[in-house]
Amino acid sequence: MKKLLTLTAMFLIHFLVFAQKEYKTFHKNGNIKEIGNRTESGYRIGEWKTHYEDGQLESIGNFKDLHTESSPNDNRVGIWKFYFKNGQLRAKGKYDKKGRFAGKWKWYHDNGKLSVFWKHRKGEISGISKRYHRNGNLKETGKYKNDKQTGEWKYYDENGKLEKVGKYNKNGKKTGKWEYYHHNGEVEMMYNTFYENGKEIKE
Repeated sequence: MKKLLTLTAMFLIHFLVFAQKEYKTFHKNGNIKEIGNRTESGYRIGEWKTHYEDGQLESIGNFKDLHTESSPNDNRVGIWKFYFKNGQLRAKGKYDKKGRFAGKWKWYHDNGKLSVFWKHRKGEISGISKRYHRNGNLKETGKYKNDKQTGEWKYYDENGKLEKVGKYNKNGKKTGKWEYYHHNGEVEMMYNTFYENGKEIKE
């Protein structure tokens, strides 16, 4: 019985491997543009890489053949990495088994500094969000729910000074009092603006 199961497993592995064919496309200069495997039906599967014209790696990650008659797709799954032309990491994060953004994603500036930190749930941004200036200083922070900004948000200039603070309602629209700050040397001036469902209320 064990021998039969072993032979069956070996046959399935052999079948799955040889049912896949390596696939390549090329840039006009002859360098590889993308490389990976496709199933006999033409869907991408396993590890795939894409490259810029100069040969620099652009992205790397895995595909899974999840197509059905109603959804003819091959989806990104697991950890993926994306790169700038200069070789710096552009983004890193995970796709769930349905090909949606999942968990923590980090995006970077081309100088290597962190640009955006997001958390995803079922493909939507949910939870704490942080965005940074190119110099590494915090640019904005707040929370998302179902891809919409919600609650209190704070925004900062490149020097780390507070520029504005206010709240968003459940529909992602500005609401209530917003405070705006202007920095003129040592003098800080602040004024208030009130919003209702994203529209400024005139006093």
